[in-house]
Amino acid sequence: MTGFYTNGRGMPKFLRQKLSQTITPFYSWRTALLVLVFVCFQFVCLAQESRDNGALKASDSIKPLEIGDEIPEELWEAPFQVMNHPEGKETITLNEYRGKLLILDFWASWCAPCVRSLRALDSIQTSFKDELAVLPITQESLEVVEANSNIKALGLPSIVNASILKSYFPHRIIPHLVWVGEDGIVKAITDHKTATRNNIEQFITGETLNFPVKVDLLDFKPDKPLFVNGNGGNGDFLLYRSLISSPIPGLSSMGSMVVSDTLNNTSRIHAIILHVSLLYNIVLVWFSSFPE
Repeated sequence: MTGFYTNGRGMPKFLRQKLSQTITPFYSWRTALLVLVFVCFQFVCLAQESRDNGALKASDSIKPLEIGDEIPEELWEAPFQVMNHPEGKETITLNEYRGKLLILDFWASWCAPCVRSLRALDSIQTSFKDELAVLPITQESLEVVEANSNIKALGLPSIVNASILKSYFPHRIIPHLVWVGEDGIVKAITDHKTATRNNIEQFITGETLNFPVKVDLLDFKPDKPLFVNGNGGNGDFLLYRSLISSPIPGLSSMGSMVVSDTLNNTSRIHAIILHVSLLYNIVLVWFSSFPE
């Protein structure tokens, strides 16, 4: 085709200049718009991340709270997802329950003692509406808890997806109750058996109560041998145990009668590198010699 210009080649100079003046601003404007959209998107993402995580510290940097500690302001103000709220709220803050006895009750939908305890606390709270707030807390998702009919039958809202709260109040065993006084200070950490109507009433009226402190062995490793290197304690609560190992180099076959330690109130039999039939024989012969 004659008279056709490819990429401007053969085009008069004044037309090429005119075309470049028209196209360059177009592409510059479009590029600037794309950059602006990208920057705005990044700000939105950062704002969302800040809103989700900025109110509280990262869980690995949180200092666990103990009895006598004051609830930090960022924890009072942090939003938590909630279900079963009487006003239909989807999020709440602990600050809404400030100024009264606040019992944070860590639970799970599969935990039968937790559910029984919540039923009792729900009934107790109706008697002390102005002085007591019971707030169940679970790490389970909203969908999991909603599938459980137990919590829906109660008048208590429950915080869900609350792993961050467990970082403030670490535990292994549930129910796990944290008693926060009207002054915002952690007064007690107990199991559910302490949360009776009488104890709660005495607490509200200002009586001095010495609740037993709930103990959780947070560093216990169930995949490691019990009592070895302090795993599960030093064995003070041991009643009976059996140890079976492979042959130990440097030891010969041997066995013993019942060896009693009256000072530590223990008795034992040891049998090393013996055939299994001999082990049964030792048990049959010497087991009756164990002290009552």
